[in-house]
Amino acid sequence: MAIDGVKITDSDSAYDIYNEIMDMYHYGETIDAIKAKISGWEKELCFNDIEKELYFTTYALAMWEIGALEESLLNKVREIVTKWASTQWNKIEKDARDKRQKELEKLLLKIEQSNEKIKKRKNYKPITDLIFQPNDVLVFKLNDDTYSATILVETFQDRGQLYYQFTE
Repeated sequence: MAIDGVKITDSDSAYDIYNEIMDMYHYGETIDAIKAKISGWEKELCFNDIEKELYFTTYALAMWEIGALEESLLNKVREIVTKWASTQWNKIEKDARDKRQKELEKLLLKIEQSNEKIKKRKNYKPITDLIFQPNDVLVFKLNDDTYSATILVETFQDRGQLYYQFTE
């Protein structure tokens, strides 16, 4: 796990949690399905104080943004803020714990208020106008006047973007 800063989503695991919640939300999953999946990660991700802090604060932020923050999750964040940021932040930088605590306090102030601007679900429309189809063979000439070929293995869409996967 990499931690890039003291902000709420400045770590790999926080980024993954946040994006998973938002992706599920934008793809039309119910709030209950989102909670079931993300709460299932707690045992997997909360193996020390810093991971627990990252998990609950990111989870709470994302749920607040989509208008689904429950009191029990808000209370977990209150408990984290009251106990102060994990001492493990000091291993990252001398004054990182103090900076993280300020971020935690800002988060708590934010999520204790009702969210007046709940994120709207995005409507990702399937892309049907494909340039290539699976099993298409593409042959092209290289700069050294030799030829090469590739085969389109599959296409997939994510967040409204189309991706092609080729093989040699």
